[in-house]
Amino acid sequence: MDSSPARMPEYAQAVVDGWTEAELLRLHLHELPRSLMGLDRKRRIELLAERPPMTGTPWDVLLAAMVEHVCELHDLEPPAWSQERERFVDIPHFFTTRHDYIETVVYAPAAFVRHGALANARDLDARGGEKHVWIPGSRPDPTAFR
Repeated sequence: MDSSPARMPEYAQAVVDGWTEAELLRLHLHELPRSLMGLDRKRRIELLAERPPMTGTPWDVLLAAMVEHVCELHDLEPPAWSQERERFVDIPHFFTTRHDYIETVVYAPAAFVRHGALANARDLDARGGEKHVWIPGSRPDPTAFR
């Protein structure tokens, strides 16, 4: 993906293309909200509205939860596709290590609990993601977070 905001189907395509779990977590939890921050309301709605195809993986649920969460942060209605039954699970999927399960459950935003996609709440910071652009396969700049 280039530096312009990704369209929703591109998130599903990353799953199909076999990105690693670390890359997918970073893409969904950091790049998605970060890419929407500088956009006006109309452009945000336009990008979020396009339905991504189902991949048949837990990433479908995480994407819907993240989009619903971002919509809440930006005072937007979640797109219809994010509320489809297939984007919710009865048994939650943890996108974290067993060590972080309790913290993840206690601090998870409502959208993540509703969808059953539980990621570590520390990954969802107030800035809406990382402050530096990330390219899949690249190594982070160790000085970027100082």
